[in-house]
Amino acid sequence: MVKVKSLKALRYNPRRVDIEKVMAPPYDIISGEERKKLYINSVCNIVRIDYGEEELGDSKIDNKYTRARKLLEKWIEEGIFIQESMPCFYYYTQEYTFRGSIKKLSGFVGLLKIEEFGENIFPHEETLSQPKKDRLELMKHTRSNISPIYTVYQDGERRIERLAEKEDGRPLYEFYEDFSGVRIKHTLWKLCSEEALRKISDVMIDKKIFIADGHHRYETALAYRMERKREGDVGETPYDYVLTFFANMKQEGITIIPAHRLLKSMVREDFIERASEYFEIEEVTNREGLIRKIDSSKSRVIGFFSRDRAYLLKLSNSSIMDELIKDKPKVWKNLNVVVLHSLIIEKILGIDKKKAEKFVSYEIDIDKTFKAVNAGKAKAAFFLKPLALEEIRDVAFAGGKMPGKATYFFPKLLTGLMLYKMD
Repeated sequence: MVKVKSLKALRYNPRRVDIEKVMAPPYDIISGEERKKLYINSVCNIVRIDYGEEELGDSKIDNKYTRARKLLEKWIEEGIFIQESMPCFYYYTQEYTFRGSIKKLSGFVGLLKIEEFGENIFPHEETLSQPKKDRLELMKHTRSNISPIYTVYQDGERRIERLAEKEDGRPLYEFYEDFSGVRIKHTLWKLCSEEALRKISDVMIDKKIFIADGHHRYETALAYRMERKREGDVGETPYDYVLTFFANMKQEGITIIPAHRLLKSMVREDFIERASEYFEIEEVTNREGLIRKIDSSKSRVIGFFSRDRAYLLKLSNSSIMDELIKDKPKVWKNLNVVVLHSLIIEKILGIDKKKAEKFVSYEIDIDKTFKAVNAGKAKAAFFLKPLALEEIRDVAFAGGKMPGKATYFFPKLLTGLMLYKMD
């Protein structure tokens, strides 16, 4: 059973700030240069709390986490943040154009009762320890969720969407953002009627959900709950819940972009020869042809590019993965990102998971990926087809975890739309 409930959100006061200037992308995709721009955008930009800069002379009693706590307290006192007077759910949409198609991502924001993975809530990606340590420190100091986790559920009747459309009134926020060259319209409404609160909770009660984005933050919420329970708290508490965005997979607004792999070194001279033991290999004359073939292929293929050489790799036989990996579900072994990491990167190139953290980087932009190789910043690149949402769901529900950065959900949810203050 999934338990979902409304919240009295802490959110920016539109009378005190320009809403579009105080929002930020998720912390884990913000570069140092982008953070500087967000700082310049507004003295009240949420990045100052969510992903503050380290300063010379930082110590245990004065650091980015203590500054985040003080800043949050200051903004609450000054009325920069206001708290909702009554519990609500929030309906959030993002309208955008992607590769010529007009799309609209929609979903609702509420509180999800956290639990261990495997029964009602499922991950789909591996996580790293360092981001979880960072997020836990921020949560302990602010006692808040600064941004929502992105989850996906399935409801063919689209009952929550129909309810939101019926209650559609004047939005709380409506503004535009330019992100990665895409113009996005963000709109946020409140859903506070007794009918809305009851129906949304009822619709979700029998659902299974998987995390699309925010694995580190969900695991951080689990760790924080465990710490607080050890301190002696009993019964249901505010930290038994985490701020969450719920998107129905029965919509066209969810876009999944593949994260291509860049290898900084360790590409064997005989790679193509060795790969031919496992793959059908087709040489392609140019980069445009490589991407065109990947996009049009109905089978699972992987593109390989190294300076002026481009190849299309197609697994010769699916039994190869069965022999290589014995203890994983078949739906997981068939994923092209798993074939890339387990067979190509680990087995053929000899780059284990520890080395991969040093020698493998990720890029979602196709042109930037090619340029990195041509400029000598990377020795080679592997290109992937985007995963289908159904593939991600099936892997998650089967208990499989993909390699990190297997998916890039687009658009990203903005940080700063609302906060969940636990105490």
